[in-house]
Amino acid sequence: MTQKKYFFYNSKTLQFEEVKTPLLKKLLKYGSVLSLLTIYIWLTWSFFTPKFIKEYIAQKSFLKKRIQKSNKDLDQMTFALNSLMTRDNDLYRSKLELNKIDESTWEGGVGGVERNPELQRLTDSKTLVEMSQKMSEVKHKLAVVSESQDVLIAKASSEEHKTMAIPLIRPVLYLKRSIQKMSGFGMRRDPFNPNVWQMHYGIDFAAPTGTPIFATGNGVVARIEHKANGYGLNVVVDHGFGYKTLYAHMSSIATTVGKKVKRGEIIGFVGSTGHSTAPHLHYEVFKNDTRVNPSSYCSNMTTEEYKSIIIAANGTMSFAPKNSRKRKRR
Repeated sequence: MTQKKYFFYNSKTLQFEEVKTPLLKKLLKYGSVLSLLTIYIWLTWSFFTPKFIKEYIAQKSFLKKRIQKSNKDLDQMTFALNSLMTRDNDLYRSKLELNKIDESTWEGGVGGVERNPELQRLTDSKTLVEMSQKMSEVKHKLAVVSESQDVLIAKASSEEHKTMAIPLIRPVLYLKRSIQKMSGFGMRRDPFNPNVWQMHYGIDFAAPTGTPIFATGNGVVARIEHKANGYGLNVVVDHGFGYKTLYAHMSSIATTVGKKVKRGEIIGFVGSTGHSTAPHLHYEVFKNDTRVNPSSYCSNMTTEEYKSIIIAANGTMSFAPKNSRKRKRR
């Protein structure tokens, strides 16, 4: 229905002109209508709408807000998981020499619309399906991250065990001279016959009788023996990972076969038993049953660093020198 228009005769212009309603009057008119309509809706909602409808609408509104919040939470979880994967690949797996998690494994197993047909019949199907897809993605990535963490922990534990097992410290605390100036690995004259040259497979650490000898890495005491014409009282420690160490010419032994020893733990004391001209420790390192130069496995650490290792292994730095004692041959 078209609105009627009213005209009046303007004596000045000698023309009929349309009667126009002032803007303020229009605003008041439409404002009044809108107010009345609002009051009507409110009264209808408050006094005539059934309670169960109100409860249904309130619950629907609440659920919609919760779904929206859950979607945001899932987005944040996905972002956090992606950050974990990036860190694992670029930092931990790289350091531990493990293969990176490939993109197909990381993105695989994500559900879609076809996996949720029951959601398509609901009013908010689009939002619910989106949330279901995100949930499937999060579950899959959580499983990948969990498996990755297990692998990293196992690898890190193995690497730590290997690091502690490799012989990396010298077997005596104080040195009379630098390792480079000692009787070291290589050809040398026989101390008992200067006219004869022979291969020397270790390093001789000169030290007073009774000086503590420390295991140079974690391991198990594999052998204790006495050779009157050879190494004298000697101990072999098996460190695993292909490494073994031999400590010879001891005055006495402070360990037993089969015992697990820690790096820095006392296993015996310096002496001059066997084929020896003076108190010293003859020290050898084996890698895959081949003798290697021990100087490569004697890290150049400070005295304080060395002492901290000894205290951690023995609980003290107070060691009374042990005099040599007779030991039955085996």
